[in-house]
Amino acid sequence: MEKHLDKKIEQVTDKLMKESTVEKPSFNFTDSVMQSVHGISSNHITEYKPLISKQGWIGICLAFILIVYLIFTNASSQESGWLQTINFNKLFNFKFMESLFSMSVSKTVLYSILFFGLMLFVQIPLLKNHFDKRFEV
Repeated sequence: MEKHLDKKIEQVTDKLMKESTVEKPSFNFTDSVMQSVHGISSNHITEYKPLISKQGWIGICLAFILIVYLIFTNASSQESGWLQTINFNKLFNFKFMESLFSMSVSKTVLYSILFFGLMLFVQIPLLKNHFDKRFEV
């Protein structure tokens, strides 16, 4: 039964293939497509703008240096919190901020945060250079 059905399908397919003709594009099809592609690409020019500006990088670096300085200057006294020496009460007068600044952190956590930040600032320029070289024309 299945062989008979397969033969019928094959006969119908062969008949359709014989009746259909091969379609051909117009004479100047490639030229018209290429003209439209050239017209689109020549009108649009992408200008490179960095995600973080130079002033932003300077601010990030200054904040990072300030944090590193605070960590190393306050690392000698482990019993007191490392943010207690800074007086933030004039800026923030909230009880939440007072409890946040009275928190004490171990040296291991401080060193891991410092190492993570250092690795982050090393990897960003390396990845930027890698992708810049990858997308050069």
